[in-house]
Amino acid sequence: MTLSPAFVRRICTTASLSRAVRPIPLKLISVAKGTSSKDGTAFGNEWADKVRRYTQIEELQIKPNPMNTKDPKIAKQQEGERVLKSVRAGERLIVLDERGRDLKSENFAEILAQASDEGWPAVVFAIGGPYGHSPEVRERADDVIRLTAISDNTSTG
Repeated sequence: MTLSPAFVRRICTTASLSRAVRPIPLKLISVAKGTSSKDGTAFGNEWADKVRRYTQIEELQIKPNPMNTKDPKIAKQQEGERVLKSVRAGERLIVLDERGRDLKSENFAEILAQASDEGWPAVVFAIGGPYGHSPEVRERADDVIRLTAISDNTSTG
């Protein structure tokens, strides 16, 4: 997946919304072993590199299945606990999940602009591990989205 510089500029500065907003600090939490494109981390790293030109971004990587359990439910729960420990009180948590609602890039920009308007201290994006997100992470989330429409849109342009 390739993100065009124009897309990144649009979602970070929200110039497409015709209003002035403060750049909001972002945090990207990914449950992954490395930078494999299979686990979405390569996409997250590429996105973070482009966003960094416009706003502050913090990247955290959480090791999947920290206790090396064979039960996917337990692994997902342990990963979820570690994700939630990385989210500070008051931060807006947006979970990236294949079962989340589809967004166009304009809707994504609106989420960031709204977070800025409402005075959130930061927006946190969480990319789950191989088993997805725990119910606790999904419950804590302020929004659950999927980036398919956005990434498909930008890779063709």
